[in-house]
Amino acid sequence: MKQITLHLPKNFSSVIVKQNTINGYIYDTLTSTNSQAWQLRQENIKPPFVVIAKQQTAGKGQRGNIWRSPIGGLYFSIVLELNLPVEFISHLTLFSVYGIVMELRKFEIPIEIKWLNDLILEGKKLGGILCETKSDGKIIKEVIIGVGINYKNEIPEGRIS
Repeated sequence: MKQITLHLPKNFSSVIVKQNTINGYIYDTLTSTNSQAWQLRQENIKPPFVVIAKQQTAGKGQRGNIWRSPIGGLYFSIVLELNLPVEFISHLTLFSVYGIVMELRKFEIPIEIKWLNDLILEGKKLGGILCETKSDGKIIKEVIIGVGINYKNEIPEGRIS
């Protein structure tokens, strides 16, 4: 594992991320960046932070599916502290997907969203977002937003990089 500091833009300001740096933890291989993020939380690593892997052996998808994650893709999870009513849980995924789409479109990549968490390019799945939360009663206290995007990796049939 290698630890880095990510520097956010000077004009970056957020209700959630109040500082301009975030710690990052980079691994060659993980089972899942989301799983490692939960492990780091158990070790009292405080949010916000990012977990990045060059590959995952058991990346997580929706409904228990596995996200195939060989070397060459982009796999990361960001951990945030929140104080958000649970009825807004789907907003976490939707806003994350929307933010990624808007950034990719700046590079003239004609990315689309397949409700709720898939990134689609030329009619094929390019990537996806998986949010996992920890709540206290009806309030979401923490979220891990996992992102997997095919880039220069081998891809399964019906997908694209």
